[in-house]
Amino acid sequence: MLTACNDSTPTPTLAPGTTAPVATASTTTTEAPTTTSPTTTTMPPTTTTQSPDERLAEIQALVEEAVLGRLQAIADKDREALLHWIGSQSLYDDAITAMDRAVYLERPSRDNFTIVVDEVFLDRLDCVVTLDTVTVRGGVIEGFPGGSSTTIAIWWPAEDGRFTHGAVWQDGTPQSQWIEECDIALRGVTP
Repeated sequence: MLTACNDSTPTPTLAPGTTAPVATASTTTTEAPTTTSPTTTTMPPTTTTQSPDERLAEIQALVEEAVLGRLQAIADKDREALLHWIGSQSLYDDAITAMDRAVYLERPSRDNFTIVVDEVFLDRLDCVVTLDTVTVRGGVIEGFPGGSSTTIAIWWPAEDGRFTHGAVWQDGTPQSQWIEECDIALRGVTP
């Protein structure tokens, strides 16, 4: 279900019978290590918001960040960066194949890709399922005239607050098939 908002961008809605969880965030401080080593900088954990509208905006931002992060890693042919955004072996393998085949004429960004969470089917602390539409304008990927694709996406929240992409299903796939992805015990990637 799509509803209009003031900037003509579809606003996602929760599926009937679901609610956005309310959680509290806590902050822990630790001392800096005494030795130095290379580290990866990550964004601070995203706090869970109070209202359903705020939660939907938070999910939209997290999905957008994860999709663009994955696409940028593919465009940059950066396997290490890809590991930050992919949460399953099959999606990792698909992305490696895309690295070998796709030729990006422009780096993926909010200027040439539009990511919209059309609907949230499930919102659990350990799994979020969304219906997403990703649109790319023409001239970004060699040989691709541009267009849109709508899929059911399985997202696994990471400890640092970002989403990792767990699975993708075609729009219209019955819940009985994609819900199993939320309960899968084996998550992660072996590069």
